[in-house]
Amino acid sequence: MSHPLDDWIAGLRPLSHGSLRAYVVESWFEEPGEPASWSPEQVRLARTIFRPSPDDTRELLDAWMMLDEDDEDEETKELRNAWLCPAGPLLEGARTRLVEPTPLFSVRFLITGMISWAWGWRVIAFSQELALVAEWDDEVVRTPLLPQPLGLVARDSLYRSTALLLQHLGAEHFGDRFMGDEGGGFWEEIAPRGIELPELYRILLASAGRAGDVVLDCDAQALIKMRELSAAHGYRDVARAVEHARRVRPFRSGRP
Repeated sequence: MSHPLDDWIAGLRPLSHGSLRAYVVESWFEEPGEPASWSPEQVRLARTIFRPSPDDTRELLDAWMMLDEDDEDEETKELRNAWLCPAGPLLEGARTRLVEPTPLFSVRFLITGMISWAWGWRVIAFSQELALVAEWDDEVVRTPLLPQPLGLVARDSLYRSTALLLQHLGAEHFGDRFMGDEGGGFWEEIAPRGIELPELYRILLASAGRAGDVVLDCDAQALIKMRELSAAHGYRDVARAVEHARRVRPFRSGRP
């Protein structure tokens, strides 16, 4: 009998560019920001993928008023049990061997305009070979526990493979986030953790659909030169936003 985690991974769509590898999540839950509407099977899969701590899980359930153990509703009890059952058995029988979900890098955006909100990407260790790329949005996910999974990327080419994944999702997915001058908004703050500036430029360009495959292939020095040329690859908005963020809050290296 197959395991839900293995089935989920098998359903991801592979991407490749040269030696780069990524795997796209084709679909997720219909209501990603409404955990109370998830089925017990969806809850167990989300817990397996993101592996939140028991304390964080109870905090989430408390926020969603799902901890009333006197509730007579059997469906609610089953759903609550799916959240609170021990985590170990959830992985029994899976072929995939997961590692601790250690944060590898993250990028947080604060966007201003007619509407202000925060969103960003988190990249965490998934297996020895793969990392999980997920997106969170203040308007959709009311807890940082369960962001939207975007896909898996190869850890041996972490930033480039993440760029490949974000490039594939591109303007169709991120279009309302990357407004630029014409859209009347801009990134007021970009807060990267665990990623150096040239690689930050790489994934920003890729996610905004700029520079084509060049952005996947070039080295750090070429990315810096590309930044200096700015408009040649539509870099102007990215460069301005990063410089603004540096003035507001200096970047810090290290783990997220």
